[in-house]
Formats: sequence, structure tokens, C-alpha cells
Amino acid sequence: MKDMYFEITGGLYLILDIDNHEQKLFDMVSSAMLGGVDVLGLNISGFKGDLYKLINKLNSEASKFDVPLIVIDEWKVLNEAHFDGVHLSQGNSEYEQLMGQIEGEFILGMNCTRLKDVEFASEFLLDYISINVNSLTRNKLDSINENIDRILFLEGINNPDEICDYQGISFDGIIIDLDCLDKENILKSIEKYKTALSSVLEHY
Repeated sequence: MKDMYFEITGGLYLILDIDNHEQKLFDMVSSAMLGGVDVLGLNISGFKGDLYKLINKLNSEASKFDVPLIVIDEWKVLNEAHFDGVHLSQGNSEYEQLMGQIEGEFILGMNCTRLKDVEFASEFLLDYISINVNSLTRNKLDSINENIDRILFLEGINNPDEICDYQGISFDGIIIDLDCLDKENILKSIEKYKTALSSVLEHY
């Protein structure tokens, strides 16, 4: 675990699925950082190599840009590796176990699919929440949005042009997967998302 970590305030949150092509991965991370990614998420469930070494190298790269490094779900590695926090993609089912085993301060975020999840995040002061826009009707999303007092990221937005569709919702950033980007020009793809996101967020 890191002695200090970077705070999450919103922006563009990019999730990478970690495979065994390390050099290609680092090239993509470097391009994403240069493009202006604000949070980097790692899905490490399929990685078979030296996980701690990989995370620590990625953390070193992200730290150069003051970008928080978040691991998806696999919170048990937090005590051993150097990264900033954990994102619980399946809600709060592992919250008590996590808090009972992890020491020190870290960033904690959670995916929410209902008002009860949002209330949980507020009660236990989670750092941020995410909501997949495709899992709720617009009316339900608007209703839940009225009760949110955490940093909110929207998921399920697959191209920059869709961001303006959520201009009436108070949110702080979006979560995108690497598959949403042009892998031949990650830097340019990130910049398009950043520009579209900034044009919406500046209205709040």
C-alpha cells in the first residue's frame, strides 16, 4: 500500500484489462497519460505473471502524471502492491470483509445500480460511485442523481458524442474501457473524450 495517494475528483477514468503483453500495455498507458486521463483502472483478473511487479511499474508511470491507480475488485492485493485504491464493480457485497483486512487509507469506489447502493456509499463515505447509464431508465437515473453526494462517474458511454446526452445530469466524469478507443491513436481518442467531457461539465 502507498503511504500517500492521489484524490479522485472526476474527469476521464480509463479501465484497462491486463493481459500478458506488458510492453504493449505500458505503451498504451503512456499514451493515455499524455492524453490527459484523470484516473487509471486495472482489471487484473486474467493476469498470470508477476502481478505485484506489474502494478508497481504501472503505479510508477501513473504517479508521474499525478493519476490515481485503481484496481478493479481484487482488493486483497492492496496491502502488498503500490496503488491508490479499489473499485467494487459488484456493489457493497465485499465491503465489510475488505474493511476488516485492509489497513491504512485508500480510495474506495463502488458501482451503484439502485438508490440503496447510493445511500450506502453516502453513509460510509466512499470516495466515489459509478452508475452504468445502460442499466437504468433515464427517469430512474434522474431520480437517483438527486440523492447523490459522492463523486459520480457515468459508465456505458461508448463514444464522445454520447456525453452531451447526459448534460442534464449532475456528474463529475465518465468511465470508459480501452475498447472504446482507437488503439492506433489512443492519444487522439483520449483528447476527443476530454474535449467532449469538458464542454458538458463546464455547464455546472
